[in-house]
Amino acid sequence: MIGVMKIDVPTAIFSGDYSHNIRSQQWANSVIPNSELYIYTKKEEGDHFLAFKNPKKFTSDLDSFIERNK
Repeated sequence: MIGVMKIDVPTAIFSGDYSHNIRSQQWANSVIPNSELYIYTKKEEGDHFLAFKNPKKFTSDLDSFIERNK
């Protein structure tokens, strides 16, 4: 069926204020069950290189997500 979301596992979605795709990430978060959206601010280096520019926060957020969804 067209338009049916097939993702059925917990999903972490990462984006940042510098991204031009935040609205699509918000939409994905709204239609994927058990998804969590992380939007990093400009102060948190919220661009397409989150894991490189802010590795401590990215790793902490991802580790927390994984722990909650074991």
